[in-house]
Amino acid sequence: MGSSKTNTQFSGFGKMVKPSGKKNTVSTDKLEVSVDKILINMHSGSYKYMKADMAFKMANTENREALEKNMPYIRDTILRFSSNQDSNKLSTPSGKEQYKEDLKDIIYESYGIAIDAIYFRDFVLAK
Repeated sequence: MGSSKTNTQFSGFGKMVKPSGKKNTVSTDKLEVSVDKILINMHSGSYKYMKADMAFKMANTENREALEKNMPYIRDTILRFSSNQDSNKLSTPSGKEQYKEDLKDIIYESYGIAIDAIYFRDFVLAK
């Protein structure tokens, strides 16, 4: 095969490339909490699936602890909220920002947990 990084050809999927050896960057910020990747069947819009890997920047350590303690319920809230979004709106920068703001509001209203910011580490919409 052409490149030294290329090791396998998959029918219909292109070439598989070996990682470059760099590891994923893990935050050292004590107020940041990673959320497991989510995969959603979208409710409306031209995209049918959303995959997202998010991190929450918490307002303080008490909110971080509350988020971690309630993570199964919060993850369920994220999944239900996300599946009802219009994928066409999420395909725009302003739609992604609105999604983050709305998600912060829902988590605060539902659990009383304040989130300063939500970061996408990975975000994909697929048809």
